Amino acid sequence: MEKLPYHNNWDRITHIKKGWSQDRKYLVKYEEHSYLLRLFDLSEWDNKIKEFDFITLAREVIPCSKPLEYGKILENLDSGYLLLSFIEGRELSECLVNLSLQRQYDFGFEAGTLLKKLHSIPLTNKISN
Repeated sequence: MEKLPYHNNWDRITHIKKGWSQDRKYLVKYEEHSYLLRLFDLSEWDNKIKEFDFITLAREVIPCSKPLEYGKILENLDSGYLLLSFIEGRELSECLVNLSLQRQYDFGFEAGTLLKKLHSIPLTNKISN
């Protein structure tokens, strides 16, 4: 972590073990702010830059993290990083069972509406597998 920009300013770093991506994820606290730090292997560099650009576009149509910066960590790690704003909350899977059927339906409907907006964004740089 000490190879990352701003590392000396961070108050706390907590490893996040949840999520769908293979990235190593960390919650970074600095003063009153929270950030999501995602570390990835440099072999993913091109795709991660496209992902960063897509998140920038997605933010214009749906509520999501704000992409702040990306870069390479070459010394000893050969990794790249994405730094995004962190959105506080709980996973829906943790609290869904405690909601009424109507509230579950409402969340599903809203998710479908957001997904439709997300799919309306034209892809200029496709991410390869």
